[in-house]
Amino acid sequence: MPQNLEEGVERPNPSRRFMTAPAICEQCGAKCAADAEFCPSCLLSLGISAKAASAPSSDSDAPSSEEIAEHFPQLEILGVLGEGGMGVVYKARQTKLDRFVALKILSPRIAEQFEFKDRFLREARALARLTHPNIVAVFDFGETDGLCWLLMEYVDGIDLRGLLKSGKLTPDVGLQLVPEMCAGLQYAHDHGVVHRDIKPENVLLDEEGHVKIADFGLAKLVSLGADELSLTRAEQVMGTPQYMAPEQMRSTKEVDHRADIYSLGVVFYEILTGDLPMGRFEAPSQRVAVDVKVDEIVLRTLERSPELRYQHVRDVKTDVDIVNVGRAAGLGSEISTPADDDGQEAATYQAHTMVLGLCGSIVLWLFLKWMFVAGIGGLNFNSWWGVGTSIVLLGALAMWILRRRSSPELREEPASSGPLRKWVRLSLSAMLFGMALLMLFGGMVESWDRSSSTYHSSRPHHRYITL
Repeated sequence: MPQNLEEGVERPNPSRRFMTAPAICEQCGAKCAADAEFCPSCLLSLGISAKAASAPSSDSDAPSSEEIAEHFPQLEILGVLGEGGMGVVYKARQTKLDRFVALKILSPRIAEQFEFKDRFLREARALARLTHPNIVAVFDFGETDGLCWLLMEYVDGIDLRGLLKSGKLTPDVGLQLVPEMCAGLQYAHDHGVVHRDIKPENVLLDEEGHVKIADFGLAKLVSLGADELSLTRAEQVMGTPQYMAPEQMRSTKEVDHRADIYSLGVVFYEILTGDLPMGRFEAPSQRVAVDVKVDEIVLRTLERSPELRYQHVRDVKTDVDIVNVGRAAGLGSEISTPADDDGQEAATYQAHTMVLGLCGSIVLWLFLKWMFVAGIGGLNFNSWWGVGTSIVLLGALAMWILRRRSSPELREEPASSGPLRKWVRLSLSAMLFGMALLMLFGGMVESWDRSSSTYHSSRPHHRYITL
């Protein structure tokens, strides 16, 4: 089987795992995802073209390949792959192993700061321990002639930003990328590393369409080992503002792995809609045709309070996988578009109103019946079976309310549910409370005598109440 997607041969990849029905690539004629216009090969080509159009100009102040080659005789420096605030990444070839690698050189301006250099070397040691198919591997690291460097796995593909700029990344394909992002992040979190700078530029796609998370250079170590404690200063705020969690903007002291979950949510929203979730933003299903279940996933990752978000990335992956399986099987998939959102809400409201109206009518009929019986005869408080039962029911209801108020998982409401779900929950609670009061009232009625409106029971196990 060919090893390169550029040969146009169909192969398993993330965009084809949960297809409902194959489509045909408009450019090469190969099969692709149901709502995709292009196959992964052509999609990557278009993205690479878009990235090349916005590549840095040749007047960059990054060291030239010749200058870098003088410090790394064991490498053949082939060119610059990218440049950012942290430094420059070069494409190189290890001559002994005959393989392509990526050489990241820390900016000399930053390397002059001893504290930052020390953090770079310590975090590089932690990154070298991360071995996962969805994380860019670190082969080696060190300091040479004053240059701090990382020798990393070379990913022959494109980053997610380039794919977004191509305008050809569909929600269906995007939904296949998120679980792989989650898998890589969860592995890093399990090993005490928080990325802290999740953004499309740091999400790479290889030639088979698989995700590789790159640039853990801003990662914060949260391992409990004495020599693995984070060296990030408390007053420093590091990351990309548009993708940073609110607590990360305030102070690094509050940052843990849940900050990555928020950043993942921002990227997830951007993958689906093409925009950032800034200010008052719409749920994804109001922008594009996706399962409304996706709204709850995305909006939960974007909760401002870390306690209300997913607590682990693995939980995000599980929920997205369920949506993908549902799309593949065509089961339980509720596709929402902006045109039919109002109709769905109205239909749901009508259904809940009918159910609550029926239950309320039954409760009201029973209550009036008891009131009528009580009006005919007199009350006797000698029996407490109903009182005890009602107290148990009221106590259970009170405990449920208190537990819901004290538990973030039970207290939170998905933002996409609106006021309808809260109204239904309150109505059901009120109905249960009314039934408990009804039982309390009924338990007070002990006996009635037929001749004088009160009946005295001579059989302890039978009661007769007639209207």
